[in-house]
Amino acid sequence: MKALAGGVRALVAITTFALSGCNMVMTHAPMLRSNESTASPKLRPGVWSVEQPCRTESPSPLCGRPVNMLVVTKTNVRQLIAPGTPPNLRVSLDHPLPYVIGVGKPLLVQLRLDPLAPPGHAIPAQFTFAALAPIISDEKGEIVVAEAWPVECGPPPKPGDANYGLQDEQGQVTNHPLPGLKMDAFDCEPEGRSTIQRAAIASRAWFGGAFLLRWVKNDLPGAQATSPAGQSSDGQAPAPRGIASG
Repeated sequence: MKALAGGVRALVAITTFALSGCNMVMTHAPMLRSNESTASPKLRPGVWSVEQPCRTESPSPLCGRPVNMLVVTKTNVRQLIAPGTPPNLRVSLDHPLPYVIGVGKPLLVQLRLDPLAPPGHAIPAQFTFAALAPIISDEKGEIVVAEAWPVECGPPPKPGDANYGLQDEQGQVTNHPLPGLKMDAFDCEPEGRSTIQRAAIASRAWFGGAFLLRWVKNDLPGAQATSPAGQSSDGQAPAPRGIASG
């Protein structure tokens, strides 16, 4: 469970699912089906930047700065591996996560976690979730700028709670899970899809903001990087199609 949570936080925390603890909604079976994506907005395939959220309660010097880069396809998302990354770290980072986007407000993103297992061992896949609020879409309706945050079990511990301020995994686990969420060690399992949707709405406040995701360039040989992120190489921003809030 800890390894699974760590993997998703490297991408979500979408994406960095920056989170030292767990407290995320997890399921052993998919709650969103692949055919649901046909009715949902799509992420434009390519390289995306992930900007650190700006929290008023605990401001960070990284506020608003890119803290991660992702490669997004129509079916999976993975870490963009920087040149010079050690081979042992490269293996753990180069691990695509299949995803499905479900309808709702905010949109739900289901990520399938297939952890690396020792030879001769099998670890069952699990599923976790992020909330996605589109901000700008291009002329094709594909999302190019959005806010994202992890779907959590409940509010973090408060001063005076027994597990407040702990630096281990358990220190981030809520003491008050949302109704319909059953705590299971470090994470929680929902009763159904509607419970996940309610948790997605509430989690933005619990998390303290949202990561800003920006499409940067096509993940193709010879692709032109944008300047700034979210604009084409000629400096024109993608044609806005609509704005949605979380």
